Amino acid sequence: AAAPPADAAWAVFFLTGENALPRMLELVSRGADWNPPTLHLLLWFAMRGVGLDQLTPTFLHTFSLLFVAAALCFMYFTLRRRFDRLPALAGVLAVAAQALVIRHAFEGRFYGPWLFFAAAFVWVLGSDAGRSSRRRDITLAIIAVFLCSIHWYGVFSLGLIALGVLIAWRSTMRQAIRLLLPSAVGVVALALLAPIALSQRASAAPVLWVH
Repeated sequence: AAAPPADAAWAVFFLTGENALPRMLELVSRGADWNPPTLHLLLWFAMRGVGLDQLTPTFLHTFSLLFVAAALCFMYFTLRRRFDRLPALAGVLAVAAQALVIRHAFEGRFYGPWLFFAAAFVWVLGSDAGRSSRRRDITLAIIAVFLCSIHWYGVFSLGLIALGVLIAWRSTMRQAIRLLLPSAVGVVALALLAPIALSQRASAAPVLWVH
């Protein structure tokens, strides 16, 4: 098998090669990687779904590229709710051309999926024309869990989106809070992952700023 490229994190290859999920989660909590296990879980299941026992650079980069591409699609459809095709496309291209986005599209770390979950959350937030919708609420809750658990700082993305909603809907604050309420499940999920964060902080304290 081809060796992982120099810009890829070796931890992703190491962890997803574990056949037993409990063992992989244990290694993450002990500091084999300093982020939540969500990316590794997504990769683990995706690999097994296509019959791979070991992660390959091609699969990892394709995985990241698909997440970024899907995120850009969500951005486009979100913008189309307010703008014509060309302005919406220009907005998407402004994001797609950003150097970090291009890098994360091929890097194979947390940032491509993080962008995807943020973009998907915004799109779902604006669905059903502001009406009460159980389907939207359930979808928002699920995406919020992924957004808050794909990276320890994913909750800041959720917070910024929520702040935007509260400012835009300040004249109908109760309705805004009702719309955002399902996303609190993501914060709860983050709290449940706190033991992993504390364990990682203990292992990283001598070598990283992360503590």
